[in-house]
Amino acid sequence: LTGNHDGGDVTIQGGLKHGTGADGELIFKVVGAEAAKISASNNLDLSCGLIVNSAHAQAGTADVITVADDDFYVGVDCSGAAKTVNLPTAVAGKKLVIKDESGDASTNNITVSGTIDGAANYVMAVDYEAVTLVSDGTNWFII
Repeated sequence: LTGNHDGGDVTIQGGLKHGTGADGELIFKVVGAEAAKISASNNLDLSCGLIVNSAHAQAGTADVITVADDDFYVGVDCSGAAKTVNLPTAVAGKKLVIKDESGDASTNNITVSGTIDGAANYVMAVDYEAVTLVSDGTNWFII
């Protein structure tokens, strides 16, 4: 471990470096090229274009849930009524997990609204079901 340890670059084995970027970002470099960046909002941005977001939303009791652009996980409580989950604008590479946390989807379905695998929506009807979606920038796909 070498370098300036007080806000400057630090070299860690084999040329991997990290330092702070704009707005509190933590940037990892391999031989001078940016390899990964952790933003102030806790996103991990890898040089390959994959972005992992740590945001978690617990949807509560609203009958219509609109997923925020920075959400990664949406836990749905459908114990009192069926729910509709509106997907955010599709962004290439974005991943989203929606989960029936109450275990009542067989009685109170969760309808995920947005173009998913070519359909207008996806209905979750199995207790404790989870669906993982990824976007190509236009559509959402179940993975």
